[in-house]
Amino acid sequence: MSKEKGDIVKSILRFIRDEIESSKLDMDQKESLEVAKQCLESTYEMDSADTAVYTEATNLFSLFNVNTEVNEEAARIAEELKVRGNNYMKMGQYSEALDIYTEAINLNPKNHVFYCNRAAAYSRLEKHWNAISDCKESIKLQPTAKAYGRLGVAYSNMNMYQEARDAYLKAHELDSSNATYEQNLKLADELLASQPSSGSQAAASALPNPNAINFNNFLNNPALISTASQMLSDPAFVNMVSGLMSTGPNGDPNIDGFLSVTQQLAQQIQAANSNLIESLRQSMTGPNSGSSGDNPQQDPGPQNNQ
Repeated sequence: MSKEKGDIVKSILRFIRDEIESSKLDMDQKESLEVAKQCLESTYEMDSADTAVYTEATNLFSLFNVNTEVNEEAARIAEELKVRGNNYMKMGQYSEALDIYTEAINLNPKNHVFYCNRAAAYSRLEKHWNAISDCKESIKLQPTAKAYGRLGVAYSNMNMYQEARDAYLKAHELDSSNATYEQNLKLADELLASQPSSGSQAAASALPNPNAINFNNFLNNPALISTASQMLSDPAFVNMVSGLMSTGPNGDPNIDGFLSVTQQLAQQIQAANSNLIESLRQSMTGPNSGSSGDNPQQDPGPQNNQ
């Protein structure tokens, strides 16, 4: 199959996918389109799981409007739709915004802003491959810092940090005054530097660090001391613990009894002080050092002047 024919098929598949994800079709219509999509994929030996099918596909309407101008009325209506889509984004109605941006694109597939704004809607809906596809389409029409910035966010959300870094770097080059691009670029560099070079390193990093455990805080935890004192003064608890010393019929350790006692012990600790377990964890390892800064900063979303 020639490259030209392959590009057309990819564009058709992308169009069908967008229609299936649209909220304007009922389930029967979507099922019919799904069958058509599967037939095309089978006939032309394309796999929709291959991200290139969609991320490299040109918008279908663009193929039929390469040498034609968008009439003024269509462009005007498309701009009005864009404003409506932006308002939906501000209200957090991302699916509605997505549909409106798609209408605008259908009327004027040459406006890079529409793809960039729809990419923002896709990102909010966690459809990151779709966002990547729209960002690339926007960049193809007109490279902008905003499109590269949103491309970086989409790649980051897919844990593709090298691609994200490249996009943030380009965004920063186009708009060096934007602090968000600079911060996201720095974050991508940090995430790349922190990635383990082997599976064994990744497994080792998941294990607790003994040097990080503060045993002094653990043993002197007031909640632990108080709960232990209460339990040791309870005759029923003392009798329960004595069961640990018993053996099975053949003189073997009473494993079942041990597990039962352990379970009951945990239940009693939880009942005596529901916050003790978390308190012990904090006293041993300290507060959670994880940072929400591991996620890239999203831009505030499309505004009515864009």
